[in-house]
Amino acid sequence: MGTEAKRESLSYRMLKKYDNALDDFTKSLDINPDNAETLSSRGEVYRTTGKYENALSDLNKSLSIEPTNAWALSCRGSVYY
Repeated sequence: MGTEAKRESLSYRMLKKYDNALDDFTKSLDINPDNAETLSSRGEVYRTTGKYENALSDLNKSLSIEPTNAWALSCRGSVYY
């Protein structure tokens, strides 16, 4: 994910424009499906919107790529909490 696209996606998330954020993160993952940071960011949006199965799928995949990703670990824990 390019810097500008990443900034825009994260802005959407912070502005609670979750559909826009999901669209951007998904487009980025279509290009680079193994980007752990993007997977964890999309997983966090899924968690925030109550789509827990999707969240766990993205967060688990992120952690399989980058097992020490603290953000993904935290978000995954909050899905279970």
